[in-house]
Amino acid sequence: GNWTGVFVNGTFRNFCDPTYKLADSGAVNCPSGWVRIIDVNECKAAITYFAEIHGNGTFEDATAYLDGKLGANGSPGCVRHGINSKVVFNVENTASTDFRMSDDERYVCKKA
Repeated sequence: GNWTGVFVNGTFRNFCDPTYKLADSGAVNCPSGWVRIIDVNECKAAITYFAEIHGNGTFEDATAYLDGKLGANGSPGCVRHGINSKVVFNVENTASTDFRMSDDERYVCKKA
């Protein structure tokens, strides 16, 4: 079959079988077959994955912002802010229930 991807530091990143995926902007949850990232280390791995593919400055690690204390009513888990490309992680909200974010926020998801 055809391979679509890119080599990064000697590792092939297959776009047809990605490790991580972004939900649509403003979505209430990850797409079918994908789940939210609710572990900060997994969130950091996803940031590295996307930054390697898309280049520096496209996915900035901001998981330490406010020590991850973004509020029980804040965006849950691992979230990318499109306006500034920062990825934050909220330790105070890791619920799996649907949560409507602002239009510039996107869940960072992993395979279910």
